[in-house]
Amino acid sequence: ELVRSLRSTKTMHVACGRNHSMFVAFNHLLFATGSNTHGQCGQELAFRQVLTPTVVEYFREKLTLDVSCGALHTFVIATSMSN
Repeated sequence: ELVRSLRSTKTMHVACGRNHSMFVAFNHLLFATGSNTHGQCGQELAFRQVLTPTVVEYFREKLTLDVSCGALHTFVIATSMSN
């Protein structure tokens, strides 16, 4: 099914956890969607659910290289843009 919020972005990697998913775009932006009850989507804990893929602001100024998801966590490999 088409994910409208990712329509203008080409995705190079998808990782899926138990209740959340992460997407790395070709421009190296990191997107997250799903359950955020443990902060696994990289959003403030006040946002318990991320209903549409949303840019993870912490990584906006970084180059995201890879992402992996577990049941209640996310692991991201990124580098600063100055490298």
